[in-house]
Order: sequence, then structure tokens, then C-alpha cells
Amino acid sequence: CGVLTLETGLGSGVYKHANPSVHGLWPETGDYGTSSCIAPKKSQQDPAKVFACYDEPETGTAAELAFEVHEWEKHGECAGVADAVDYFGQICKLAAPPIDVLKKARAGGAIAMTEYATALKNSGFSVFDTDSYHGQVLLSACATPAGVWKLADVKAFSTMCGDGWPPLPPTPPPPPPATKCVPYQKGPPCKLNSDCGFPGCIRCAKSGFCTDVPLPP
Repeated sequence: CGVLTLETGLGSGVYKHANPSVHGLWPETGDYGTSSCIAPKKSQQDPAKVFACYDEPETGTAAELAFEVHEWEKHGECAGVADAVDYFGQICKLAAPPIDVLKKARAGGAIAMTEYATALKNSGFSVFDTDSYHGQVLLSACATPAGVWKLADVKAFSTMCGDGWPPLPPTPPPPPPATKCVPYQKGPPCKLNSDCGFPGCIRCAKSGFCTDVPLPP
């Protein structure tokens, strides 16, 4: 699962601009949630062009491309898509309808993020959260096992996207305890020297494992 983050243009600093726009599609992986990070299926190569929904004349091509690279490396490489073209193509497609709603709300004089959230909800979008400082609204999204992202209410994720990410592989069982002592490896666990009656073992080391290394004279 993840969120599609949209900017109203009413934030501070670089988040203050003339028109609502898309910030990015963020899988809820790592410190952001419990979803698995799924690497690109085709290529991890950085984006080489500015995609339509990121093309803002007031920003400049170099800055826009640098921002896309940032979004791709921080979020896109865990989104389970084919490559950067697929990732940004999906973002632009997903973002277009809700951005139209934000534009109408802004043209109507909306200022508070709650106003934008209400406009989106009234248009059928599921608002996950708002960010008043940056002037952003976050829409909940899920991905199918094929890496196709969809805007959906959290309760409808399984219906809209199926099982979502493939399950993580099971944790391999721990290796069996050693039954002898060999150079440069831990031997069987021990508490006393008398526990080390295994081939090659001569004493119980401070590490709590038998060893073949004698004490210095």
C-alpha cells in the first residue's frame, strides 16, 4: 500500500506555487509502514526526461528532473513497477483527476487543507491524511501483484488490488550448533571447559563457545 501525495500550492517555500500539482507516489515501506519494498521488474535506471505532470515552467527543467530522480530513488525503486517510465506514467495518470478537483477548489478560494480534503472526498477520492505546513493532501493507494497502482479506500485494498505485494520469504532456520572446533570458527556453545569434549575443542572461551585456540602461556 502507499499514498499519492498532491500539492495544493499553498505550502511554504518550494511548496508555494501557482497551481496544484503532484508530489509523488510513496509506497509505505521501511520507516513509513509495513509494505514490502519490491524492486523494479525491468530497470532501476533513473528517469531521463521530465514527465508531463512534473512539467512546471516556473521550476525549470534541470530542477524538475533532479526532483524526479529524488522521487524515483527514494520511493519508485520500492514501488514494484517495471521502471521509471512506468512509475511516472502511473503517477501522472493517477494524479490527473484529483488535481482537477484541487484546481477547481483553489479557483473557488479554498485555503484550508480541510476544504481541499472535503472537495476530494465529495468527488469520490479517499483522503488518507493532510499536511497543512506543506499544503498537501495524501490519497490512499494500493498496488496489484503486477505493480499496477490504484487509488482506493484502505478498506477496499484487497478488493481493488487483490493480495497486493507477494509475501516475504520465510526466515531460514538457524544453522545447527557446531559439533566440533575448527580454526577461525565458533565451536559448540559452552559455559565450562568441561562442556567442550568435542573433536578439536580444548576449552570454553569467554565468548561462550568452545575453541581450538589454547590460552597464552
